[in-house]
Amino acid sequence: MRIAHLSDLHLTRGPLAAQPAAALADALARLLALEPRPDCVIITGDLADTGHPDEYATLRAILRSCPVPVHWPDTCTATPPRSSPAP
Repeated sequence: MRIAHLSDLHLTRGPLAAQPAAALADALARLLALEPRPDCVIITGDLADTGHPDEYATLRAILRSCPVPVHWPDTCTATPPRSSPAP
């Protein structure tokens, strides 16, 4: 099994929101371009910067298109529901 790991996304909202969201989308694209492709992605650390629902909406929107499962442990700070929605 191949597991990719991302950490400390710090997705945010407002005027600074574009850069972290673009960085996550770019990181996922790079991971998915690997040969062989990872079987899943684990995300640890701070997923959102402040824990605002809009930050998690951004996270879900980006992860929705990921064709492999994405998981994060309960110990992540300011966490939304545990795993990404099914693609």
